[in-house]
Amino acid sequence: MARIKLNPMFKRRPPSKVVWQQIEKNSEPTGHLAYYYSNQKTELPVRDVTKRYDNKSDPNIETKSYGMFSTCMPPARKNMVERGDSYIFFFTRRNNQRILTGYYELDKFVPTGITPIRGGKPNKFKDFALLAKRTHFVKNGIPFTGKTWSKIKSEHIHEDEIEGFGPRDFVKVDPQMTKKLKKLLDEQEDITDEYIKEIHNLENINKENSGKKYPTWKRNNGFTIKDFGDFVQ
Repeated sequence: MARIKLNPMFKRRPPSKVVWQQIEKNSEPTGHLAYYYSNQKTELPVRDVTKRYDNKSDPNIETKSYGMFSTCMPPARKNMVERGDSYIFFFTRRNNQRILTGYYELDKFVPTGITPIRGGKPNKFKDFALLAKRTHFVKNGIPFTGKTWSKIKSEHIHEDEIEGFGPRDFVKVDPQMTKKLKKLLDEQEDITDEYIKEIHNLENINKENSGKKYPTWKRNNGFTIKDFGDFVQ
């Protein structure tokens, strides 16, 4: 489970006191492909808020953040900041088919001060949270056609599919691939607002069943930018 267990000694910061820093972007835009767990029963491939014992909080499109409310894949965020990426391209699995669903156009980052735990041991570095200036998610995800782990190259990206299976969790994307992946998604209407409505529906299902919107977090409510201060040391 990659949810964050807050230190009881945390002092809550107002969101205005969370000091975001500008990502120093590459001259040619680059990005990362990043996997997320999606709900298999919803019409849209939103994150799996109702996942048993592990209510998913990322990608947190309602606040345009990534890594603020979870510690999944910290090396990816570290790479994005250090490399100067402009985009995160999100993909997931639906009905045994991997699909590309949307992207963040990145803007800023903040060191959270939280050390993620992996395999019972602390990481060697503290985590980052990322903030997008823009999000773009689509109705019809672009399918990955491969069935086994494979490296995806620019020539594998076609008009209506991505040839290959992709990484297990995340991988760097070069400038040419970044341009192609963004173009594929930009050809469809941005329906991020519909994704957010679907997320809120799942939160309400959790609340009806357990009394809390994020029961594995023991959290009564969803997430807003006002909560940022609770997750940054």
